[in-house]
This record gives sequence, C-alpha cells and structure tokens, in this order.
Amino acid sequence: MSEHKLSTVECGITFIHPSGQAMSAIDYILFQDRYKGNVVKIEKLEINSNVSDHIPLMLSLKCDISYKKMKEHTNAKNSKVNWNKVDKNEYKTLLNEKLEKIKPISEKLNLDQAFDELTKIISDTTLKIAPRKRKDKKKKKLPLMNEEILQAVKRKKTAFFVWKQHGRPKEPGNFYLKEKTITTYDLRKLCRKEQALERINARQQILDAKSSDTALFYKLIRKQRGKMGRFIEELIVENETYQTSDRVLVGWTKHFGDLAKKSNYQKFDQNHLEAVEDETKLILKICKENYSHQKVSIQELKNAVKKLNTNKAMDYYGITAENFIHASEILLEYLQLLINTSFEHCYIPNLLKIGTFFPAFKNKGDIKNAKNYRGITVTPTYSKIKEIIIKGRENNKILKHQNPLQKGFTAKSTPLLCELFIEEFER
Repeated sequence: MSEHKLSTVECGITFIHPSGQAMSAIDYILFQDRYKGNVVKIEKLEINSNVSDHIPLMLSLKCDISYKKMKEHTNAKNSKVNWNKVDKNEYKTLLNEKLEKIKPISEKLNLDQAFDELTKIISDTTLKIAPRKRKDKKKKKLPLMNEEILQAVKRKKTAFFVWKQHGRPKEPGNFYLKEKTITTYDLRKLCRKEQALERINARQQILDAKSSDTALFYKLIRKQRGKMGRFIEELIVENETYQTSDRVLVGWTKHFGDLAKKSNYQKFDQNHLEAVEDETKLILKICKENYSHQKVSIQELKNAVKKLNTNKAMDYYGITAENFIHASEILLEYLQLLINTSFEHCYIPNLLKIGTFFPAFKNKGDIKNAKNYRGITVTPTYSKIKEIIIKGRENNKILKHQNPLQKGFTAKSTPLLCELFIEEFER
C-alpha cells in the first residue's frame, strides 16, 4: 500500500464464519491518497437479504457526473424481428398497399432510387408489424427461486431481525448469532443445490438439442457463453492502444481501413500486375460485347428466395431473408423487374454494395490485439438473391470444367477426403 500510495478506512469485522466460531476483518476498499479529499465515508452495509458470509462495504464519494444525451432511436433497424410472432398476412397487405403507389418502371428508371424506395417500404412495413418489446421485469435478488428457498429466506430474515433486536451480539457462542449464521448457511446451501441442478438440466438440454433441434442447440450455447464473453474496452492497433468504446471503434476503422487500402509492395512483380489488369479489362470488354440478357423468371426468383438462410443477422438496411420469404407476390414481381433492369444494363446500384462489417476473434492470441481478428461482412439481402440466381445459372458450367481434385466449396464433397488420401499415403 505504501509503494502504490494507497489508503483505506477500518470498518471492523466484515466476515463471519458459517460455523459462527470465527470472525475477522478481511474486506477493505482501497483508494489512492490523491483521492482522499473526494471520499466522504466508507461503512458497512447491512442488507437483510445478504446470503454471504461477508458484510458488504459502501463507499460514498464526491464526483461530477456529466449528463450525456442519448441518441433517440427512431428506427428499429438494430432490433431483430421475431417472425414467429408476426402476422404474415398483415405484412403482405401493408406491402401491397405501399407498392401500388409506386410509379411504374420505365426505360429511364433510376435503379439507385428504385432500390432505395423499395428498401424504405420494406423497413417501414417491418417496423409497423414487428411485435413491441416488453419492458424488462425487475430482476430477482436471488439467481433462482422456489418454495423451499422462499421459506429459507423468511427464516433467515426472521433470525437476522431477532439478532438485531438483541443488540447484534458478536460473541461466538451467542444463540441468536448462531441462529442467524445457520439460517444463512441453509439458504446458501439450497441456492447452490438448485443452481447445480439447473446447470445439469442445461447441459442435458444442449445434448438433447444437438441431435434434434439445431436452432435450439445454438440458442442454448449462446446463452451458456453469455453476452460479455468477447467484450473489450481496449484495443491495440500497431502498438497504439485505443480505450473506451468510441476510441475502440476508431481503432477498428484504422486497422481494417489500412487492410483495404491498395498498397504498393516494392518486391511485387509490377509487370505481372499490369498484365493481370490488362487481361481483366480485356475479359470485361469481351463479356460486354457478347452479352445477351436472359430474363429472370418469377419462378427462378422464388427458388432463390427459398434458398436464403433464415435466422441470420440483418443487413445494413435492417432487412433479412424473412422479409422476402414472407413477402407478397406483388413485391417479388417488383423485385424481379428491378433485377432484370439491373442485369440488362449491367449495372449494380451502390446501395447493393454496402455491408455491415463485424470483427470476429480467431480464438488465438491476445483478445485485445486487432491482428487476432478477421472481418465478416453482412451483405445486403438483395445481393444474396442476385448471387443465388447467378450461381444457379453458372454452377453447372463451372462443375463441368472444374478439376475433379477440387474439393473445397464443391457440393456433396469435402476436403477431408483429400486429407484422408494424404494421411493414408504417409502411413
């Protein structure tokens, strides 16, 4: 304490052994000498529902709290919609009403504007039909509760009250102190027992769900991990440390921004780079000259929508696969029109190129170091639909000319087979 210039205030006995035979002062609040003027008082806090052997300490201090106005959340893009609780028919009806007001598409269609307008309609409709979140209920003081624990809490409170009425005796052999200690011990024992049973049941649920219900399995796993498992308040980017939430975001921007920049590597073969760029321009030119637009049918679009993965993160515009899976026929026909116009003019609107970027920890190295993260981008749902349509058209041609030894990213094939041959050969 002297070395680090720390001070404290003696508060007396803060620990009573469950047996009632021993007591000691082992809990302290430490503060640096320079903050001594801000400390008002440190005292023991008597709480009736305290089930610990330790008596909590309370520090009162002078401080300036500046009020920071929170941003008003005018949209619900950040809150994921539970589509199991949504009235799908109402969603379709509202979509149809809004889509009927849109001007018919012409040859001079502004695709950027059209996609933007459609996105706004889908977002507003989803916001209207999304179930309202209930206010969080007051959290219980105990981690769990049943009739047996409730009776134990009552016995403990009664014993504490009687002990307090008799002047809070501290003698180890005192009847009232023993009664208070025993009731506290019994309550803690019951709580531990119920928590252990809850953990066993949770593990069994996970094991049962693993083979029967994949969605429930991952839900239980996420619950088991907790929300704060990957939370960091400090980030290291190229030996520079960023602290606080806002600064950490600046650090992420710098790290992934630098990775995205085109850098001139001195040892790189510049002739090869120029040759590749020239060939790319040539390929694009040949493709545009020989290109003939094959219209996307409504059935082709429906099949693409069916292949979208559900229960996934929302894109930058707050749209998910469910917005199209549960959509009306009119919306799909309008989307078909937009996609065909986009393909016909060989133009992808900028709106379809914006994604939400998430840093994902690689599960190795220091969690605070930006180098130990890889980036995952959630692309717009429109882009996913387009990709599925193109993949369905081109995949058969690719498979026809693909090397039979290529196993990665190939349907009904696994790189493990290649690994098996190598392993057996080595043996």
